[in-house]
Amino acid sequence: MRSKLIQSHRLDDFQRYIYENFINEPNSFIPKNYIIDERKKTLYHGISHYSELPFLFYKNNEVVAGYSINLNCYEPLQCERMGFHVNRKQYNFCEALLFFLRKTNARHLGASRAVGRAVEHLNNCFTDLFGLESILATCSPSTYEYYSLFGWSKIDSIILYGKPHYLIKFTHSNQNKFGMTLNSKFLRLNQPN
Repeated sequence: MRSKLIQSHRLDDFQRYIYENFINEPNSFIPKNYIIDERKKTLYHGISHYSELPFLFYKNNEVVAGYSINLNCYEPLQCERMGFHVNRKQYNFCEALLFFLRKTNARHLGASRAVGRAVEHLNNCFTDLFGLESILATCSPSTYEYYSLFGWSKIDSIILYGKPHYLIKFTHSNQNKFGMTLNSKFLRLNQPN
């Protein structure tokens, strides 16, 4: 069965996947700074639901990966709350809040492809559809190597909770290191089939 990337209209589901993937990382920004609802088993970043676009990637009707975008860059950004400084006049941008790969699928080859396709979708969809010049995100040094394959570049670094973190940027003109033209032929659907 083909895999699909869809916009998630069920925020509680999306927030449960965030909880599942990040709650056991106590030295990470997310569990320390997101709002935890132990009853629902969700993590919420505090950014307006109207500003966020969450996407989930399905393989065989199971969620294998996802990401979330903050389109309201007039309010404080997540990367600024982490300690990075962003020159807002310099960019026409959105902010990628997080990417995740469900740990239950971490060793599955299709899951790693899912993350690659999600990054490609993000790179193209938001620069093409919304006319944005760039996308900002944060990552660890170990995941930066992966993002750099898709054309992301490091623009700043800080130490957060004793570990290095990078502020990274994707600009539409960036090419990935494979020399491929990335395409964004994804449909924004409500639910998987």
